[in-house]
Amino acid sequence: MPTKMQRIAVVTGGGSGIGAAVAQALAEDGWTVVLAGRRKEALEAVVAGGAGLTGVLDAIPTDVTVEASVRAGFCISHQKDGVKFHIVN
Repeated sequence: MPTKMQRIAVVTGGGSGIGAAVAQALAEDGWTVVLAGRRKEALEAVVAGGAGLTGVLDAIPTDVTVEASVRAGFCISHQKDGVKFHIVN
């Protein structure tokens, strides 16, 4: 019997605006969402606001203009959640 595949998304700019709205909608639909963005406090606020949703919100401060930061963010995401991603930027 097949197991249910975990759905994982990485949303850049997840600390505010459209990124936060997309992240919350995905988590509401049961996705595990990795929020990437420069402002740790904003990311953590989105995570706190998503408490009680079906899915999981996880914040990883990342500056997408710095390659090393992006690589580190994906390393952390991979170690925590697996390897299949949908990327929203």
